[in-house]
Amino acid sequence: MSSRTRGYFPLLTAVIVALFSLPARMAFSTFLAGDAGATLAATIMARLGQRPNLDFGYPFGPLSLALQELALRLIPNGPWAMTTLTLLATLLFSLGAAWAIRRMRLNAAAVALLCAATAITGMTSQWPPVYTLEAAALLWVLVSFAAEEPARALAFAVVAALLKPTMGVVIGALFLLYVLRTEPDRALRIVRAPALTAVILSAALMLRYGWGGFWRMALPLAGARNYKMSGFTFFSRAGNPFFLPNAHIGYYLGTPIGPWGVSLIALLAGVLAGAVIGFRKQSARWYCALGCLLGTAAFITEFYSWKGSYVYYTTLPLIGLAVAGKFLPRATAFQFAVAALALLGTFTGFRLNAHAWRGPHPDATTAGLWATPAERTEWINFTTANPPAAQPLFVIASGSPESLFPAYGAPWHAFLYPGEAMPPELASLRARAVVAKNVAHCAALAAIPTLPQAELAPALALRPIRNGLLFDTYGCDTLH
Repeated sequence: MSSRTRGYFPLLTAVIVALFSLPARMAFSTFLAGDAGATLAATIMARLGQRPNLDFGYPFGPLSLALQELALRLIPNGPWAMTTLTLLATLLFSLGAAWAIRRMRLNAAAVALLCAATAITGMTSQWPPVYTLEAAALLWVLVSFAAEEPARALAFAVVAALLKPTMGVVIGALFLLYVLRTEPDRALRIVRAPALTAVILSAALMLRYGWGGFWRMALPLAGARNYKMSGFTFFSRAGNPFFLPNAHIGYYLGTPIGPWGVSLIALLAGVLAGAVIGFRKQSARWYCALGCLLGTAAFITEFYSWKGSYVYYTTLPLIGLAVAGKFLPRATAFQFAVAALALLGTFTGFRLNAHAWRGPHPDATTAGLWATPAERTEWINFTTANPPAAQPLFVIASGSPESLFPAYGAPWHAFLYPGEAMPPELASLRARAVVAKNVAHCAALAAIPTLPQAELAPALALRPIRNGLLFDTYGCDTLH
């Protein structure tokens, strides 16, 4: 089978996964009380003239917010705009994989690894677009560098860093050091394109968000504050459940955690083997694998948050093995085995997406989003008892009913987490609490101490009214 034919497999994988995950991506609960809803709210607030990380908190990069604004301008329906942007990012990921297969003439085992990486990326159906956009940019960084096109790789690293100022910065810095060390005579010519990319994008984003807004998003300050205040690290109590020692074998085989661990060990073995048996003949590929390994190490030690966060970069070791697996003994067999394990790791995501096709369905009462009959009934009962005129207060750290139902007013907050919420958001929270008749607290976050609860506790006495799937409802009495 030719490399051209093999290149179609990631594209086919992306299309299948995109269509299959559509109901889960358009889930009512995801936009009502999840990061996808908070991202949509931030996008609407930016379009209304509010300033990111001054008037409202936004923990990602300025390029992601600009792309979300563009999507919302082209597709006025907010959830469809965010979903379409995510699906396009999945397609861009698969195009990068297809380009790598043809450009480097990768074997069938490497193709299987890249298809597995595409499937994992496409299965992350409840995330906002920024994660998939970053995954696509990082793939292009890695495969471009492995194909000995460092200028293209560094340009995409700039894009990744402006989308989300974390992994793109780490891997981009590693590759820049490689260029400066190995090709000092060509370094200026190589960095010309990435420098121009950085200047043009930064200038455009500064014009849109201002100097202060741009830098507050381009530097990971909000996320760092949140991690520090919440105690989020791999080695803290928040990170320890990652291992889940009492979990059954399905947790390790049916989720990406098992393939991630195995592929990391395999990648380490490949990097060490390459260093011993002559990586100089394929130095770019070897250094690409090293970048995947060091990038994952940086993620674990520096910007890891909780037990579900490992999924963010599970594709890095798979990509590294695809482009540099040849340094492993019996590399082809091992690549196929890891690819099979990675596909098995999508089982939980596959089951969740399959379930989204069976029970939920879209309806006008839930803003055209997929909801289960129980969720739909609860929302109808809640809105009947709490019409917009009653000014109910939605206490949700992440998510925004207002972004779905304009009758309740314009979105007034995005990510209400410690270190991320801005003073105007907190002031609005307290002001709304004074006039609210009822408080609807996201049931999914009921067991988690949240910033909104801490802000409201001194001012309100809450009387339990009803517990539900989506919200726990309380009567609201102002303390004097």
